[in-house]
Amino acid sequence: MCPYCDSQYQFHKKQSNNIIICGQCGEPLSKKPLITLTQIFALITVTSFITPLILMIFSYIKEINKPKFDINLASTIHQRLIKT
Repeated sequence: MCPYCDSQYQFHKKQSNNIIICGQCGEPLSKKPLITLTQIFALITVTSFITPLILMIFSYIKEINKPKFDINLASTIHQRLIKT
């Protein structure tokens, strides 16, 4: 990718020593890394903010699926145990 020319109008040429140059300005093309340091930092930051939300959603779903315990039933069973 040429740092000086617009990417829409770039075309590449290969020199005799296998260096790829920009066809418009003649600058050697630099290879752009797939993932940059700022993208890694952004991914870590987003993950740190999203993880608590995902954990809350899972705990909420787990709580919904858990059977409800009736408080009155518990007190009734407790009273019957005391009487006997």
